[in-house]
Amino acid sequence: MCGTWCLAAKATIRPDRPACALPVSVALSLAALALPFVLGLLAGARRFFPRPDDACDVLHRLTLHVAFPALVVVGLADPRAALVRHPAYVALVPLSVALAMIAVRLGTQRAPNARGTLALVVAFGNTAYLGFPYLTSVLGTERVSVVAVAVAAHVACSMTLGPLLLARWGRAGSTRGVMARLVRQPLLWSPVVGLALRLAPDALVVPLRAWIGPLGQMASPLSMILLGLHVWSHRSAVRLDRHVVVHVLVRLVAMPAWTLALALAALRLGMLDATEAKVLVLLAAMPAAITTFSIAHEQGEDTGRIAAVIVASTVLCPLTLAAWTAAVFALV
Repeated sequence: MCGTWCLAAKATIRPDRPACALPVSVALSLAALALPFVLGLLAGARRFFPRPDDACDVLHRLTLHVAFPALVVVGLADPRAALVRHPAYVALVPLSVALAMIAVRLGTQRAPNARGTLALVVAFGNTAYLGFPYLTSVLGTERVSVVAVAVAAHVACSMTLGPLLLARWGRAGSTRGVMARLVRQPLLWSPVVGLALRLAPDALVVPLRAWIGPLGQMASPLSMILLGLHVWSHRSAVRLDRHVVVHVLVRLVAMPAWTLALALAALRLGMLDATEAKVLVLLAAMPAAITTFSIAHEQGEDTGRIAAVIVASTVLCPLTLAAWTAAVFALV
């Protein structure tokens, strides 16, 4: 497999890097994430949890409300960690999502019943559960603060635009109560806490980072176990109709392609650096987030379609993510 990767990568990896460096790094990163994912699949197959949906809910709450906020806080609180240097890095996330929403609105004139779920899936990629651990593995843990800023921007857009547009364009047609639930999401506030701690004295920050650091280290394995358990539990709901195929293609192909075009333009104008551009494109290439299922269920939308999109995009993600990783390292 490495030989095949090397042949494909010789023309794409920068000359100053070994030919096999990128493909091996990608393969190892995906393999490291695959182990807890397989454990989640096995937990579902062996009925380790009597009620898998309840287990998914508990794991989801623990990961999203505790582990990932802790990871973001620790990453941003370290004064030695580099932060972003270009305002466009943060601005490009809502810009790309907003433009994608306009495309969704215009492109679903003949299929209005798919508009709300497509908006949710486009806005809500798996940037936290999968994107965060994958990018820190490929780019290095020293980039965790840079990745954390982009993930926080994605989560802010996802947790606001996604549910709001699903409520507005979906069956309910109303956004009442959506924002009240969103402002209670700890992951939205964790970047603010982390940045504030950068200004605090070391006597306070050092013990805090030591205490909450282990909580953040749970994020990656817990999220992948949750993903595996969720995929297994909802495998029977998968139905690959044309709407599901469109959702998956937009999520895995159109979003990263659009983001790559914007990132390359910003890079050439000096508004981004290479690392920031890589982060933005690869986060845009993530599959549909597990959280979209809970949001769709909460708002009375088509959970069968959302479950199918989550499973299909997650299964295809290793192939498309490897391709986008090779492409972005070649072009950036």
